[in-house]
Amino acid sequence: MKKNSFILFCLVLLLTTTPARADVEWSGFASFGGGFTTASDEELLGYTNDLGFKPDTLFALQASSFISDRLSVTVQFMARGEDDFDVGVEWAYLRYKLSDSWTINAGKLRLPMYSYSDSLDVGYTYHWLRPPASVYRAPFDTILGMNFTNNMMLGNALISTQIITGRFNDEIRFNREPVQADVHNIIGFNTTAEQGFWTLRGGYFVTNDVSLHVTNPNLLGLADILRAYGVPEAADALLAEGDKGSFGGVGFMYDNSDFFFGGEYTALRVPGSMVARQFSQYLTLGKRFGNYTVHGTFEQTKDSPARPERHLPTVPPITAQLPGLPPYSALAGFLQGAAASEVKRYDYYTLGVRYDFDRGVALKLDITKLNDTRGNADANLISFAVQTVF
Repeated sequence: MKKNSFILFCLVLLLTTTPARADVEWSGFASFGGGFTTASDEELLGYTNDLGFKPDTLFALQASSFISDRLSVTVQFMARGEDDFDVGVEWAYLRYKLSDSWTINAGKLRLPMYSYSDSLDVGYTYHWLRPPASVYRAPFDTILGMNFTNNMMLGNALISTQIITGRFNDEIRFNREPVQADVHNIIGFNTTAEQGFWTLRGGYFVTNDVSLHVTNPNLLGLADILRAYGVPEAADALLAEGDKGSFGGVGFMYDNSDFFFGGEYTALRVPGSMVARQFSQYLTLGKRFGNYTVHGTFEQTKDSPARPERHLPTVPPITAQLPGLPPYSALAGFLQGAAASEVKRYDYYTLGVRYDFDRGVALKLDITKLNDTRGNADANLISFAVQTVF
């Protein structure tokens, strides 16, 4: 109901703010994908051994209109297969042109954390079937807020900079379960420099208030036990409640229209909580042969566990064994186990081919191998898609 109300609001905004003489410009993109893993006990990127089509299938329409020479409104509607094709509003913002080089956007915006953030769902714009899962895994990628964008020439280089601030309040996945997340006071920037065949990018974002409203009874029960022993600091370190957070990333791409080579590195931290310190990277290269593109990518996720057990004093304020509760000596192990459950250490290897068989339409085939360096989640995935813009 909440989603439908927001969609209705965006439609009303688009229709009521657009002058009768102005045209609404419609564009869109789509991806129809499918895939399967090669063994019955494997699961990867939403696919199993049974042929599936939802994870990489989506349809989107975007409407834009100028209210005046400087002011425009843009709304993007999207239906994802993984969400049973429920229509949602991906973007909804007003844009005002302050000058030839400065613009301001306000509304529901994409958080520009990655090199491909602006085209994250537009599969046609990149060579993979989907962006590298090792790096493109932040729990959310949109905010309600505003940004200032500047474009300028510095010598022969085009420099684009965004300064952004806002808030996120919606559902994410944490500890393998959906939780309500509230992230206040997000502020950050990203800068991209383009010169010749080279593109360089860097960005950094911080927040002083990350809260995850956990409902997992095991985590909440462990927090209650810690408080019962008189160590609320350890309970606070287990749960994310008003904690600081940061995200940084750098990327590069060399592309001479014949050969390309690039990569990204990102780091996410929420110190003072059970959220793992997430470090991710990928390197990709490819070669174009007319309408065909052949490419290979190595990706790596190398998280480090949080250390909530460091908040446990050697001797607790309450030294007696509490009836019905585990001994105090066992709590450090419980905390370490909870923190370890959030850690991912994966190596991905992808080989793929793209065929541009018509204007604005590409056919893709990717073969992806996952090595789980900490467990037994190894998997092999064969996936394909038809992706288009219109």
